[in-house]
Amino acid sequence: MRRIADVRNPDRSRDPDEHVWSQWRSPALMRLGPGRIAAFVTESIGPSPARVLEVGCGSGYLALELARAGHRVTALDPDDEYVEIGRRTAHVAREAGERLDLTYHVADFHAVEREDEPYEVLVFNLSLHHIPDLPQVMRRTTSLLAPGGRVVVNDFAYDLLDARTAAWLSDLE
Repeated sequence: MRRIADVRNPDRSRDPDEHVWSQWRSPALMRLGPGRIAAFVTESIGPSPARVLEVGCGSGYLALELARAGHRVTALDPDDEYVEIGRRTAHVAREAGERLDLTYHVADFHAVEREDEPYEVLVFNLSLHHIPDLPQVMRRTTSLLAPGGRVVVNDFAYDLLDARTAAWLSDLE
């Protein structure tokens, strides 16, 4: 049985085994939201293992699913509590026998250093709207991406929202 931390309540998620219920354990809920996103991103990346950087990973559910699909994943988020949830969740999966090439880091995207081996895929899943200076984000993305690499973005289409919904989303920021 896969155990994944309860990302709705990070304070309750310090020990993934401590609480029985988690929204990520429900197959029905996974199919409605996170599972559809994971399927979309996995399909966009392609079948062969790729070196992936997920920017703004939050609690890390997508990074975990990409690693389960065989990709080499580095996931980063500036929020240390969310990164800790991802680390604990991956730890539980590994203890259950899953082999994952997955690391989580507390980091700001603009501060990420280019490594010797560039990323084949950069993923922004509901995170791009949180990062200031979009032109700089695109320059940074290009510098981290391998030639012929892919950028996968799943985010809000603000220009398609009605005024009430746009105001609500703005208040959440």
